[in-house]
Amino acid sequence: MKAICQVRSLCLLYCFLFCIAFVNGATTIESVLKAKGDFSDIIDGASEAGILSLYNNPSATETVFTPNNTGLMNTLSDLNIGAIQALQLLQNHTLLKQLLLYGTVNESISVASLSSGTHHFPSMLGPNLTLVKNSTGAFVNDIPVIEEDVAAGSSEIQVIETLLIPPNVHIS
Repeated sequence: MKAICQVRSLCLLYCFLFCIAFVNGATTIESVLKAKGDFSDIIDGASEAGILSLYNNPSATETVFTPNNTGLMNTLSDLNIGAIQALQLLQNHTLLKQLLLYGTVNESISVASLSSGTHHFPSMLGPNLTLVKNSTGAFVNDIPVIEEDVAAGSSEIQVIETLLIPPNVHIS
C-alpha cells in the first residue's frame, strides 16, 4: 500500500512539473519563428526596435505579416541597400519599429477563413493593410502570402514574399 501511495505521489509530481513546463513553454510568435529557422533577422530587428514583447507574449492575439530572411534580403536588394546600409538600418530603431508595426495587426487573421475579395485591417502603426484573396492566392498590399496561417498560440503568422513598407516611409 505504501508503494502505491509513493507511485501516486510521484505521478502527481510529474504531472505538476509537466503542467508548469507546458505553461512556461507556451507558443508565441517568437517561438514559432525561431522553430521555423529562417526568421532570425526579423526577430533581431524586433529586439533592436524594442518590440520583441509583441512577439513573445503567449496571450497575444495578433497577426504578423512577415518575410523570412530571404524575403527580407530580397527587399533590401530591390531597394539597392547594401550590407553597410543594412547595418545602419538595424541601428535606426525608429524605422525598424515602423516597419515591423506596419506588418502587425492587433487581431488573429486566418486567411483560410476569409472570403474571396478585399479586406482591410488596421496595422499597429496605423495605416490599413489591404488583403486580397482570390483564386490565385492571398496578397497583402500586392505582396504574395507564400505561407498562410502559421499558428502561434492565439496569433497567426502570414509569411509574405517581401517586407511591407508603410506609406510615406522611405528606406535609404
